[in-house]
Amino acid sequence: MSESRYESPYGIGTLSRGPEELNRSLQAWSSADLYILNKMRESGVAEGSALLVMNDAFGALTVPLAEKFRVYCWTDSFCAEKHIRRNLRENGMEEGSVLFLSPEDEIPESIDLVLLKNPKSLNFLEYILQILSLQLPGGVRVLAGDMARNIHSSTVSLFENYLPGAKTTLAWKKARLVEGSVPEARERVRTNGAQARETGGNGPSGKSSGGTTFPVEYKPENLGSTLVNYPNLFAFGRLDPGSAFMIGHMPEPLKVPQRVIDVACGDGILALKAAELWPEASFLCADESRLAVRSARESFEKNGMGNRAEFVVTDVLEGVEPEQADLVLCNPPFHDSHSLSTTSALKMFDQSREVLKKGGELFVIANRHLGYEKSLKRLFSLVSLYKANEKFAIIRALK
Repeated sequence: MSESRYESPYGIGTLSRGPEELNRSLQAWSSADLYILNKMRESGVAEGSALLVMNDAFGALTVPLAEKFRVYCWTDSFCAEKHIRRNLRENGMEEGSVLFLSPEDEIPESIDLVLLKNPKSLNFLEYILQILSLQLPGGVRVLAGDMARNIHSSTVSLFENYLPGAKTTLAWKKARLVEGSVPEARERVRTNGAQARETGGNGPSGKSSGGTTFPVEYKPENLGSTLVNYPNLFAFGRLDPGSAFMIGHMPEPLKVPQRVIDVACGDGILALKAAELWPEASFLCADESRLAVRSARESFEKNGMGNRAEFVVTDVLEGVEPEQADLVLCNPPFHDSHSLSTTSALKMFDQSREVLKKGGELFVIANRHLGYEKSLKRLFSLVSLYKANEKFAIIRALK
């Protein structure tokens, strides 16, 4: 397990990325986390204050603050919540000392301070800033941080748009902060909040401060269906090249599938292509991102196929009944935040084998240079390269 002593301005403990992480050199926190905590400490925030911690990955912000403050931890990621809960336990804290919130939940108006670890994608950052402007009272302070290399002019512009007067700090240990406050705009907040409730969600709906409308819709080539996209997807509002190659060259299974599982489903594009090809099949779409699962669910509903699919938020395929699927579709990620990692992909292959029936197949679309065939051959009886181009490979594996 990647674990080490974690010294923060609010105490010393341990923090790990989890037992599955094969790259033990990866740390569970960055100097951006420490910079946020240092700035908070310097500000003299009173113990017992209500803190909204957003987009924490492993608990670097949540765990040190849990015993002295009322911490609300907001995350789209099932795995992040799982890691944070584990790190709370490993530091002798009750999981119940933190209240976890998802994008589906309303944020309490009693929040005194927001601590935000900037997400990787600008669309997700904008979505978060819209949520803050829609749901929090004017004047609530927001303290956001990231490594300086990830804070660009476009990042700063977003903050200035939603938190007028936001300022960036000087760099410290290659990290930088953005400080601002929720604007005093209660009438706009009430109007947009009503729009969000009318669409059935608590996230932003309609344009806020001239920004992006969520969700977006698009119809890619080689797919008869329209896709609904909420932010925090790998390819928000567009067709990623790997999926494009897969839906343009979907293999023909050895037998017509009756049950198909799309692991790391994103907006459900692979499952929707399969639904068009095999109209008698039923589907299970799984992802660790709540917004991804919402995207897939609404995509199926948009195209009149909502009754053909189930949707689950989980870590890969944890909790999914074994030996039920004829076919598993997989477009595995190979990044963990800003770090390269094949850990998730290897876990997906292993759990895909568990949920497949004997004689079932796994179809994988992946970057060619990752060479997943070798890993798959350790798990499946027959592995073959179906089709490839200069960048991507479609691999099929038989259980």
